[in-house]
Amino acid sequence: MNRAKQFGFLTIVFLILLRLAIGWHFLYEGVHKLNSFVHGSTAWSSAGYFREAPGPLAWEMRQHIGDPDDEALARLTVQPAPAGEDDQTAKGYLRTPPGLHKEWEDYLQRYADAYHFDKRQRDLASAKLEESEDGVFHWLTLPWDATLKRQAPDDFATMDEQLKKAQARLDQLAAMDKALGDPGDDQAKKQQKQEIEDERKLVTTDRDKLQALQKIEIRGFRAVEKTSPTGTGTITILETPAERIEEYRNKVQQYRAMVDDTDRAFGADVVGPKRLAAKGEAAAMRKSLMDDLDKETAKFKTSLDSLLTPDQQQATVALPPRPTPLIWWIDGCTAWALTIIGGCLLAGLLTRTNCVLAAGFLLMTYFVSPPWPWLPTPPNTEGNYLFINKNVIEMFALLALATTASGRWFGLDAMIHWTLRALFGRKIPQPLPARKAA
Repeated sequence: MNRAKQFGFLTIVFLILLRLAIGWHFLYEGVHKLNSFVHGSTAWSSAGYFREAPGPLAWEMRQHIGDPDDEALARLTVQPAPAGEDDQTAKGYLRTPPGLHKEWEDYLQRYADAYHFDKRQRDLASAKLEESEDGVFHWLTLPWDATLKRQAPDDFATMDEQLKKAQARLDQLAAMDKALGDPGDDQAKKQQKQEIEDERKLVTTDRDKLQALQKIEIRGFRAVEKTSPTGTGTITILETPAERIEEYRNKVQQYRAMVDDTDRAFGADVVGPKRLAAKGEAAAMRKSLMDDLDKETAKFKTSLDSLLTPDQQQATVALPPRPTPLIWWIDGCTAWALTIIGGCLLAGLLTRTNCVLAAGFLLMTYFVSPPWPWLPTPPNTEGNYLFINKNVIEMFALLALATTASGRWFGLDAMIHWTLRALFGRKIPQPLPARKAA
């Protein structure tokens, strides 16, 4: 009753409802992340959030969890020749990109430990690693073949599909020819066999042309769409891996220059669409290059299988897990923290403490992606803000709640308070009864 007189009954009711609403927001968000993190087919991760966010805290996080473009370039950029050796004569495995070398060496070590390789097998595995690194180095530094035309043939994009269709048609024609048998003097059969032979020659010519294109692709050249010289359309040209990597590196630098220089110079996000387009192009280039590099990785892993003994081939072996990445711990702590804080706010348990903790979490999210006009707007941003966003509003609401005793008004804090007061609270001395006059 005293509290109601001090704050007003409706004020207390709405403060309690505000705490319950924020608690439900945190609890549901945490439970959703936990379900995805623990049981989901695609585990939730904050890696994408940190990598897309433009704020100072996001930049700091990227230094620890890694940036996809930096990681890709570390797997694609060949090393200079060792001191005292020439670039042309240095062995390829000595110039393997550092990120790729670390990845393959780590896999080899885990593979060898899982199958209990002896010294001979480990030496052979190391030789396989050097051989594969030589191969990927030559692929990454493949020079342009001057005998080829830069503009890719029209059939290049659908080459594999057309090659399968051509081979299937040749098999079908061979079966039809066999079914006809010897025509003898049958003119109708002779005509059919001649038609089959004519079509077989045409399909064989098309197949040979497609196989020649396939040899170009196997060598490492890829078809890349470019803006036509007239600027009115696109053309498809062939490029070497080195040329694609250089274009990818330049696109990443272009995107980062838009973020780091242009926006700060003008004090506003003046290149938003161009920046997003550049980032999308860089992501597409990265995916294409990583897909090709993953094929080289698959070849290396397959080469190690040839070193297994018959007994090792029959054994069911699981490779030792890779070290748990930092982002896994961050994701787990985030999901559990949201769940616990939300549950405590709903239950009114340690309310003041959890209000401060929740406000601190929201402050961190603010500095990950602050709505400052000179910073780019992250994709999928809800609403339009300038300096103040909904996280700041919710943070101040939590700090206001931290100054009240809402947990004692409605929550477990009231039971704790009454229990502690009953056990350890000071008793108010009662005045002695007045004595009656004699």
